[in-house]
Amino acid sequence: TQLRNQGRSGDAEASLRSAIAKAEEAGDQNLMTGPLYQLGGVLWSRGDLEGAEEHWKQALRLASKVGDERAQGYGYNGLAILAICRGQSLEARKHLEQSARLFEQLGMLGPLVIARGNLIELYMNTGILRKALVLADRTVAQADEVGHAQGAAVGRAWRSRCLITLGRNADA
Repeated sequence: TQLRNQGRSGDAEASLRSAIAKAEEAGDQNLMTGPLYQLGGVLWSRGDLEGAEEHWKQALRLASKVGDERAQGYGYNGLAILAICRGQSLEARKHLEQSARLFEQLGMLGPLVIARGNLIELYMNTGILRKALVLADRTVAQADEVGHAQGAAVGRAWRSRCLITLGRNADA
């Protein structure tokens, strides 16, 4: 993940493939979900949508099999991003809502904010403005409640965009 964040996708891919191989050697499927998801992200960033889809689906299948809800949330988020890239807004919405639901149940506000931000953007782009605004307000409230500055900032930014789109510039 650090290598990918540094823009070293080739090194990241090699490390992730090594991690997957070591998890297979160890026979522990719990160790595979994270690297599979991250490898899907590396492939997606290179424009390999089919490779990303294969890895995200495999990560989601394994996460479901071993009962890792955190990894399931990430898997649904990956598939949502893929659906957005393909213009499949209903599929994307379904996956983002599932991802957000899991992250909220787990109390994982960081990934929840990202899933919600993607969902708010999707709602706005498909004309579901009321739902987008309600979700932005909810994100701000939850982030403020626990002192999650990034979540509050992201929620407020989306809230402002929603209000501007609704013509409520003074409120924005």
